Amino acid sequence: MKGLYIICLLFCQGLILEAQNLNDTLLLKGYDFKWTKSNHPTGTLSISLPFGESQTLSDAIGSQTSLFVKQYSPSNLATVSMRGMGAQHTSMLWNGINLQSCMNGLKDLNLIPLFFIDEASIETGANSSLMGHGTIAGTVQLKNQLENEKRIKLDINRASFNNQSIGFSISGVNKYFKHRTRIVYRSGENDFEFVNYFKRELPIERIQNNQLKQMGLMQEFSWVIKKHSFYFNTWLMQTSRNLPSPTGVVNNSNEYQEDFNYKMYLQHQFKISAKSKLSQKLCYIDEFLNYYNNALLPSHSRSKSAILESEWNTQLNPNLEFTSNANFTHQLAFSDGYRMGVTRNVFTLFQRLDWYNNSRRNKLSFSVRELFYDNRIAPLSPELGLEKKLSKKWMLKSNAALSFRLPTFNDLYWQPGGNGDLKPEKGRKAEVTALYNTRHWEFSVTAFKHVVENWIMWLPTQSAAIWIAQNAKQVKSNGLEFNQTLHKAFFQKHHFRVITRYQFVKTINTETYQNQLVQLGKQLIYTPNHTGVLNLDYRYKSFNVFAESQYIGVRYSQSDQHINSKLDDYLLFNSGVSIRLNTKRHQGTLVFAVKNIFNRTYQVMENRPMPLRNYQLTLKININYDSKNQR
Repeated sequence: MKGLYIICLLFCQGLILEAQNLNDTLLLKGYDFKWTKSNHPTGTLSISLPFGESQTLSDAIGSQTSLFVKQYSPSNLATVSMRGMGAQHTSMLWNGINLQSCMNGLKDLNLIPLFFIDEASIETGANSSLMGHGTIAGTVQLKNQLENEKRIKLDINRASFNNQSIGFSISGVNKYFKHRTRIVYRSGENDFEFVNYFKRELPIERIQNNQLKQMGLMQEFSWVIKKHSFYFNTWLMQTSRNLPSPTGVVNNSNEYQEDFNYKMYLQHQFKISAKSKLSQKLCYIDEFLNYYNNALLPSHSRSKSAILESEWNTQLNPNLEFTSNANFTHQLAFSDGYRMGVTRNVFTLFQRLDWYNNSRRNKLSFSVRELFYDNRIAPLSPELGLEKKLSKKWMLKSNAALSFRLPTFNDLYWQPGGNGDLKPEKGRKAEVTALYNTRHWEFSVTAFKHVVENWIMWLPTQSAAIWIAQNAKQVKSNGLEFNQTLHKAFFQKHHFRVITRYQFVKTINTETYQNQLVQLGKQLIYTPNHTGVLNLDYRYKSFNVFAESQYIGVRYSQSDQHINSKLDDYLLFNSGVSIRLNTKRHQGTLVFAVKNIFNRTYQVMENRPMPLRNYQLTLKININYDSKNQR
């Protein structure tokens, strides 16, 4: 009954606003679907992700940003660490919907093929008030949007270790209706060679039990009826992959995992007037995982989420804009740890006020979010952002916010070890960014600080028989980020681009709640102090040469930073060439890339080998079967 009341309350916001459609309002022409949450919060920094030859989201983030991607192998679990925080502190938004698992708070980057994504960006700022709970560190934002095109796309990829993928899409458009169908298939043996340091002879061996198969289908529609715009997206994905054992472990259990994902998304936009619009969303997500191990019984888990959201945006006057958002989320999950199933209802109210001065040189925003869950009220989460244009080339941004993260279902209910008395994690964060922008050069430097209290961890009991979820410590993270892009053209035919990104972060335990004094002042496990990328790109007519380098600093796999848990830093180099083969109506691109050019042996996670030198060949074809650009 309570859930029904909240749903009715949510839709009342839309009904009241739609009633404002007065007779003297001018009729407007149809307009395209736009993502209402695409604008990044005031005072923060957004970094767009160029996809290049990347096949998965983990590839793109690892090669194009200074963020640390934790992955057990190129095809297995991959998560991202932002500003020294945990993977569960980074939310992933798909068209504004949070995809974080309600069971463990994670989202596997390797399960998302870039062929299904139109735009991707990284929000590393203090933006929790806009993005919802769980966004203590930042967000990865994914976006789908239909364009005015009648086109067939074909992406064919062939790589080392018998890895291959094919993506096919067909799109169409008329005056009021658009559609696109996308299909993707990936497979690979992933039986790469590595150096086995557990043996005295340091032999080169081949990894076993690392196969991958993935199939996906995405169907999109959008249509316009006078002032109303609709967008529908359904996404199915099935992934099967073997799980290799760590180096030095003799394991004949043949671990195997199946992931099934179904997402349905519907958005309606209503343009009330030239200065006001209403957006409503309905999303359903169904995910289940099957785990098999010859030495254990099969394990099954499933989660379902239903999200209903309504947002109203209006221009109060030329200098003032107001946004009101209401979100209701129902979560349901089953697993071996809680076979009877558990549920949670979360209702969120969000209000934001944006002020601009007449010259648009200054912008100030204030927002506040209130969240209700399980008959509880979370503390208010305010955010304050400021942007000031100091000159034609210089801009200053600053942002501060409070944030929090609810415990996951596994943290609360898993038996044995779940703890129903867990407190939500609380965060405080602030940042200041200076930006310099000219026609050919963009540069920014950001200083940030994060504090997280009631950090949730699974710790062993005194007998070490079981592990229990506990609010274990307080963590502080301080650091600097540098981003620069230089692009220059010579003689109108030669184009150069240099992208540099660097992050220094110090994330330490400042307080422990379980008297584990050895952790105080120590960097968090698997958190490098230094990360960075340097990418070079040269283009002449249809010919392109690119080079990428990625540096990951020293990490430790244990909280006490024992010397035996040290993982060496590494510097990787990738390079490649591409050529475009275009006609008047059709385009084609052939890309050849070499990864880990210098055959470097390295580990991202302890005892998890990564590939030596490997190769990749990609063919992209765009066929425009109707040259008319219809509106």
